[in-house]
Amino acid sequence: MTEEFSSKDYLQFRKALGASVEQFAPLIGMEPEFLRAHEASDLPVPKPVATVMRYLAQGLNLTEDPESSDVSAFSWCIPVEKGTKSAPMLLHTLYPRFQIILIGQDKLDFYIRSFSEHFDMAKTTLNGRDWYMLTLLIDEPISYPHKKVEKGIEIIMGKILEIENAR
Repeated sequence: MTEEFSSKDYLQFRKALGASVEQFAPLIGMEPEFLRAHEASDLPVPKPVATVMRYLAQGLNLTEDPESSDVSAFSWCIPVEKGTKSAPMLLHTLYPRFQIILIGQDKLDFYIRSFSEHFDMAKTTLNGRDWYMLTLLIDEPISYPHKKVEKGIEIIMGKILEIENAR
């Protein structure tokens, strides 16, 4: 997508969001019928709509398959200083953005009290130690990003093995 949007960008943009015409049209202030007509034509995108699309495009994967769960979309973040209360986490930087926080049993109660309505949780046990992976959504996606979260958990599982093997 370039600085100047054309109507052909609507379809690419909408697919990157995983949205139907009916879901995407209200986001950019259009009626679904008008959006369908624009997607099928070569009309210029109105400037106010282009401004909204430019804002919404932050973090969108506009060049690859929107279903992709490419590892490059993830960033592994660990606490900088030993003894900090920050938890290691994996950040998914493309839409829908989310983070997977890796915690032990000792921090579980805090996260449940603080974020219980806003995360999904997976648990694994290695070498007798329980590890919890909390997925917190940053964006409210059109549909839950199962494949991307599964890829994130796969990456985290690899990190858990590294941590356990380093002990």
